[in-house]
Amino acid sequence: MLELREVEVAYGNIRALKGISLTVGEGELVTLIGANGAGKSTTLKTISGLLRPKAGTLLYQDHTLDHLHPHQIVALGISHCPEGRHLFGRLTVTENLRLGAVQRRDREEVSHDIEHVYKLFPVLKDRRAQLAGTLSGGEQQMLAIGRAMMSRPHLLLLDEPSLGTGRTERATRTQYRRSGVCTGNRPRDLTRSGHRVEAQPAGGAHLSWNMRWNKNERNSATFLLTCQHSLNNP
Repeated sequence: MLELREVEVAYGNIRALKGISLTVGEGELVTLIGANGAGKSTTLKTISGLLRPKAGTLLYQDHTLDHLHPHQIVALGISHCPEGRHLFGRLTVTENLRLGAVQRRDREEVSHDIEHVYKLFPVLKDRRAQLAGTLSGGEQQMLAIGRAMMSRPHLLLLDEPSLGTGRTERATRTQYRRSGVCTGNRPRDLTRSGHRVEAQPAGGAHLSWNMRWNKNERNSATFLLTCQHSLNNP
């Protein structure tokens, strides 16, 4: 479904990705785990078109992503929930969700999908008229994931989905699991769900963890997510 071949990305003269290769198959949940600065966010930004690779190839189904703009990549079925949420703080919860479906024209189905997000994250329904900037960290994270889901992606990129949830972290994680998204800050947290995990090299000394996750009728997206992991604290 998605394949990266020897992808290199740089910020000026600093190379952030040094030839990363990975594959994401249909219906898989693939997790990138690495220390801060390992290139996890850079990998997702490159897939979604926010960054351009200096070398290598990105393939999604029958399409080459290397020179596409972000809105074109979204139209192909890839959605990115970035680290830091990046919500529109002066817009309401519902308005933020609708912005996630800005390229869709099926208005009635968009309304149905908003209700589906509210079923996954009931607290958002209670806050639907509230400005996104006034939500708690965990609530904002739920909204960011819900917004990413609104484009009906085939591939959903989640960058550290449990980061910064603070006191609401436990409730937030419970809601994530209901929606089919597995989260965790360390490999052992991620393996508790019973998925099979395989270690693979990614970008030299960094680690890529490949989790097999079976699709169901309710959640048809494939997932690629990241979480922080200190190599000195497994």
